[in-house]
Amino acid sequence: MAMTSSANTIGCSPAAGSANVSSALRFSDGWERRLEPGSIERKGVSVADDNMFSVYGRMTALPGRRDELIALLLDGFRAGGDDSGLLTYSINTAFDDPDTVWLTQLWIDKEAHDATTRSEPVAAVTRQLPPLLARQPEGFYGHAVHVHDRTTE
Repeated sequence: MAMTSSANTIGCSPAAGSANVSSALRFSDGWERRLEPGSIERKGVSVADDNMFSVYGRMTALPGRRDELIALLLDGFRAGGDDSGLLTYSINTAFDDPDTVWLTQLWIDKEAHDATTRSEPVAAVTRQLPPLLARQPEGFYGHAVHVHDRTTE
């Protein structure tokens, strides 16, 4: 499954007042993260690259329900709270497949992911997903081996 380069992404941008694009990012969820070689810092938590856990997911909404799905996914990310261990995420749509949504997530570690996704606030949002989906979601999990610390505006 290859992702197309023609996609819309909800993601991040350089933080206001940042002297260097690669040193601080402001994300669409209002959070600011400072990035340094070999670590990611979020609200004072520094994380070494070798512990990071990545999630890639694909969901297909019922025709005409993609925007509802995206709104619910955003609610789910917010439900995890500021100290969940989720470093960053993106929600992506492909121009040539209007009902499919791709997710990427970067966590401080697998334990943070597991604890957050099992928490009641996140589980409550997750239970609302099935009526919006055309098929079972797909998830792929990995170990982040490199995180590039730059973003485009």
